[in-house]
Amino acid sequence: MNFHNIKEVDEFSLDDALRPRLDGLIDYLQQKIEANAFDYLPLATIAQDTGLTVDQLQTFGSTPADLIHHIAYRLNQQMIDRFMNLHLLAMGFETLARVKAYLLMLYKFDIEHIKLRGAIMQYAWSWSFANEERINNQYMKLMAPIYLEFMDTNMNNIDGRCHAVWALYQRGLRLAALRKASAEDCLNDITPALAMICDSRVL
Repeated sequence: MNFHNIKEVDEFSLDDALRPRLDGLIDYLQQKIEANAFDYLPLATIAQDTGLTVDQLQTFGSTPADLIHHIAYRLNQQMIDRFMNLHLLAMGFETLARVKAYLLMLYKFDIEHIKLRGAIMQYAWSWSFANEERINNQYMKLMAPIYLEFMDTNMNNIDGRCHAVWALYQRGLRLAALRKASAEDCLNDITPALAMICDSRVL
């Protein structure tokens, strides 16, 4: 990820006639995941259930993993709309406290959708490079408030610090997925490493 090359628009390339069908497809996929009925679901069944031909369905993705990425994209976009333009200055008296306050909000959102996040983690290894790039661009947008906080406090190696914060965030989120940890538990688990990243004397 290169934080200097964030794309403002990263929409999925799709014919206008099919775009309205995407939300319905995502709703269907989410329902199947929440009902533990998505794994091993054939593409032909998905197409039939959503009123699409197999060829139309493959416009959205030719594998289950690439279909799942649309769920990740919509969840991430909801987070971006809610959190990207926040300024951390009012969230604490020092950088670490501000970053923790921001990540806690992200954790609370993600834990509300942890079953979907768990499915996304499972399939993320297998989706296409193009879809990976779209999701990474969203992650950079979500890191924008922290990036700006590091800039305002004259940190060095800001890109590297932001990469490290995001990697830690994902590590903490696994606790929620695997152990049903709370948002506070996830944050507490990563705080020692986060403190080093937020220390201007380090890195």
